[in-house]
Amino acid sequence: MSTPTPRTIPETDNITFHCGQASQEIMRLDEDGMTYKGQRIEDGGEAHRAFLEVMSAMQPTPRTDTESFAAIDAAMKGGEK
Repeated sequence: MSTPTPRTIPETDNITFHCGQASQEIMRLDEDGMTYKGQRIEDGGEAHRAFLEVMSAMQPTPRTDTESFAAIDAAMKGGEK
């Protein structure tokens, strides 16, 4: 019997949330589940609570791309920019 080779997951197979000036990883979602503040969360209820906590702490990034906004506005009105 052979020992299975550990699978390396490419970074693109993860969704990672960072916070703070030091860009500390706060939550990671990957194919194996959720890691919150460095701890693997196994319980579904606890994972949901942690996810909602992270989402409520997120701050939108100010956008200044007015050309994109104009294109979106025009598309919503049925025209093209």
